[in-house]
Amino acid sequence: MKTKSHTFTQTLYIWATPNTYLCEESPEPFRYNVSSYNLDAGKDIIPLGTQEVEIHVPGGIDLVEESIANLEALIKQEDTDHYIKTQKLRDEIRALTAIEYMPEEEV
Repeated sequence: MKTKSHTFTQTLYIWATPNTYLCEESPEPFRYNVSSYNLDAGKDIIPLGTQEVEIHVPGGIDLVEESIANLEALIKQEDTDHYIKTQKLRDEIRALTAIEYMPEEEV
């Protein structure tokens, strides 16, 4: 399934959060955020405004092919992570086995 050229409008919400408890070492007093959802104002959330943006989706992108490629990349990463974790566990087993078969010192 290939995308069709399409333009849509999205409202972005801009807000700030004090850095007092998020990152005490930050030189900035606030952390600024942009999101596509509106947050309720509260003691820690200061709404700064909204911005309408137009987003253009180019045509001709094969979404199925791209999705499959993304999933295959995730599988490859999971396989690599699993291999690394398994090797660490095998190393721990080898270390424990080596302790068990160490010759005891003669008294």
